[in-house]
Amino acid sequence: MEKKIRKILQHLPFLILDQRKTRGYSLMHDLRFWNKHKSSMVIFDVGANVGEITNDFCRYLPGSRIYAAEPISETYEKLVDNCKKLKNVIPLNFGFGNKEDELDMYVIEDSKYSSVLDSSFAAKHNHKIEKVKVTTLDSFCSLNGIQEIDILKTDTEGFDLEVLSGGKNLLDKKSIRFIVSEATTLRHKTNNTSFFSLAEFLGGYGYVLTGFYDLVRTEGSHGPIRVTNALFEPYL
Repeated sequence: MEKKIRKILQHLPFLILDQRKTRGYSLMHDLRFWNKHKSSMVIFDVGANVGEITNDFCRYLPGSRIYAAEPISETYEKLVDNCKKLKNVIPLNFGFGNKEDELDMYVIEDSKYSSVLDSSFAAKHNHKIEKVKVTTLDSFCSLNGIQEIDILKTDTEGFDLEVLSGGKNLLDKKSIRFIVSEATTLRHKTNNTSFFSLAEFLGGYGYVLTGFYDLVRTEGSHGPIRVTNALFEPYL
């Protein structure tokens, strides 16, 4: 009985949102609503870190097969530990980019801010450099017989365009149904991907913006959007 009550309470906010037909409030709610007729999906969590979003995908989109990519060795170990009870999660100890490569990762204490790009940001913090392996979405999907990605989430501290560039074949075929990438509207913020560059790149493949989620502004409730998760889907 206790488990049943806990499950009802867990899903109660989403049941309320479903009744109100509210969209644009919760990313997980919207993804679940738009995919409610699919019993199984393929999800890529690129820049999975310790698996917080990976666990959310498992919780709200059960039955999905989730590839969680985290190239930093110590963070990857935490990811594996946090997902060890989740049989549908496949942890990957490498990153994705626009070509097969080995890159310098600037690893700082709060690993979610580590990056292969912004050494100036790392210089302001205690950090170390770790060599990490990178492959492409097109190559990985081809080798593993993956024809379609239902949800691609990228959170790579400014490397998101490179990740997407490595999936040009998938994008050409509109074989990625939803793309959610962390982005910024501030042009001087180099440790996040520019939303404008992201929209222009994906627009070239026929993808359009569906919504902004998890807005973080520079001045609390107003001011420019510092960071957001931007959701795109193909417009046919």
